[in-house]
Amino acid sequence: MQALNSMHHVIYSIAERNNFIGHHESVYSVNFSPDGQVIASASKDGTIKLWNSKGKELKTLLRQDGPIYDVRFSPNGQTIASANWNNTVTLWNLSGQELQIFHGHSKYVRRVSFSPDGQMLASAGGDGSVKLWHLDGREILTLAGHSDTVNSVNFSPDGQMLASAGDDGLVKLWHLDGREILMLTGHSDTVNSVSFSPDGQMLASASDDGDIKLWDLTGQELQTFQGHSRQVTSVSFSPDGKTLISASSDNTVRLWGLHGKELQVFQGYSYWVSSVSFSPDGKTLISASGDGTLKLWDLNNKERQILQSHSGEIHSVSFSPDGQTLASASKNGTVKLWNRNGQELRTFQSHSGRVLSVSFSPDGQTLASAGGNGTLKLWDTNGRKLQTFQGHSGFVNGLSFSPDGQMLASASGDSTVILWDLSGRELQTFQGHLDYLWSVSFSPDGQMLASASEDSTVKLWDLSGRELQTFQGHLDTVTSVSFSPDGQMLASASWDGTVKLWDLEGAELQTLTGHSYAVLSVSFSSDGQFLASGSNDGTVKLWNLEGVELQTLRGHSGWIRSVSFSPDGQILASASTDGTVRLWDLNIEGLIARGCSWLEDYFVKHPQLLEDLEVCHNKNLPARTASY
Repeated sequence: MQALNSMHHVIYSIAERNNFIGHHESVYSVNFSPDGQVIASASKDGTIKLWNSKGKELKTLLRQDGPIYDVRFSPNGQTIASANWNNTVTLWNLSGQELQIFHGHSKYVRRVSFSPDGQMLASAGGDGSVKLWHLDGREILTLAGHSDTVNSVNFSPDGQMLASAGDDGLVKLWHLDGREILMLTGHSDTVNSVSFSPDGQMLASASDDGDIKLWDLTGQELQTFQGHSRQVTSVSFSPDGKTLISASSDNTVRLWGLHGKELQVFQGYSYWVSSVSFSPDGKTLISASGDGTLKLWDLNNKERQILQSHSGEIHSVSFSPDGQTLASASKNGTVKLWNRNGQELRTFQSHSGRVLSVSFSPDGQTLASAGGNGTLKLWDTNGRKLQTFQGHSGFVNGLSFSPDGQMLASASGDSTVILWDLSGRELQTFQGHLDYLWSVSFSPDGQMLASASEDSTVKLWDLSGRELQTFQGHLDTVTSVSFSPDGQMLASASWDGTVKLWDLEGAELQTLTGHSYAVLSVSFSSDGQFLASGSNDGTVKLWNLEGVELQTLRGHSGWIRSVSFSPDGQILASASTDGTVRLWDLNIEGLIARGCSWLEDYFVKHPQLLEDLEVCHNKNLPARTASY
């Protein structure tokens, strides 16, 4: 288990896939070839280097006595253009042969860009100009409008416009005949980078003011992205246009959703990050730093399936005991059944109001649903109503079947837990909490109940209604409580943003911190080795029992109301206010196989880490690395 935890941590907590070492000074620019097979980097040391994705240096194209500020592949991947300190642009083939030198700038050239058809080049210079060139070196025209160094230039995807950004704090949009279309004036300092979205409808800009801005082509500012603590040096859209990636002098790379939400932070540099670029397939990133290195990062997406059919927020999701079926409960009053592959099987119009919780019986033959109208309902899996439970005077937030399937416990906004038999007869009422109840859970042996309340406590009860223990430690509403499969621990989630682990005597064992807002659901894996938590920060997190965050799963655009492991531990389901259930692949054997293979090239540069991952020893990695 220690090796497995190490694998999770290395793969999913540390996204760095490989580290390229070869430059002797700061690297200013890095880009993928159009087919994603080659990476080009430009450095202050006067060289351009070509690498494969494993970090092997393929070729050094140039060695001169001054910096190279930028390097770009042509659209066909057969040539490379470089922006040079000596006022020139150079065109190269991949063998390192110099094809053409472009003279015309009166100061160093900061950036260069190929037109989408590969027939022209644009260059941005320290002389405040943007120049457009034929590939034979003839200057087509000069775009004069910036009052200081131009730091970035890019063609629109249709090749009809250019965008430029400069030390004057401006972003400008140009026709290719030199006419200025638009000037964007929202930044308060130098603008270092500008990029078109793949559909050509938006621009992203990055500035020394620490902000990234998103614009439409009328000049309207759509969004400001704040999170970097220092200058933002580079910004780029993902190939699908759904995310942005940025690099900064704060030593980080950050991934963003277009609504301004920070999705991921990539850390590992001890020096400023100068450039970052997506691979053409959008699955990896390459970044360059002032420390002279490149880093390749993996954008792991474990999302397996999105279940979309509910017309409102989804409050609860639960797997059947055999793991082949899921049930989801929605604000629109419906419960839906799905198969493991995401196919909708059946819809129950179960309650007149919102459905807040749903659960399968231990034999998988019945379903219980809890409603905002204070009732519980029992169903067979064909959608036939078997029983209605009435007794609560407030909404019912949580329910739990006893392990033998003979009883049902419910937690309500009336501050009580009620224990029922399956005929709908009330067996016991548990009173003691001072506020709303949000969750209830049977112990695996069926002898106890745990409840979670808005009074910030968890309580442990025997089935006679006697309070055995009160767990105090959360600073706000406790939203969810769950027993470990061996019955020795409890996990609780709270509006205070934490998950806590407890022994049954009430001693706090661990506090899991990492969510940025309230945690609304927590669940143990079937083997008891992992926890999943869902938060209104829009993320699902995986943890080990030592409190180490193993992975953050992103994709939902709303609060995560519920998380549930499949019984075999291979899938995690999450339900959200965005109206979707998402299934995430947690195949452990596949994880190990993929992980060892994925880290193979990393071990070439960091062989000492292989010693810590015995699970990978049978992969013969040292033998593989010998070929390098």
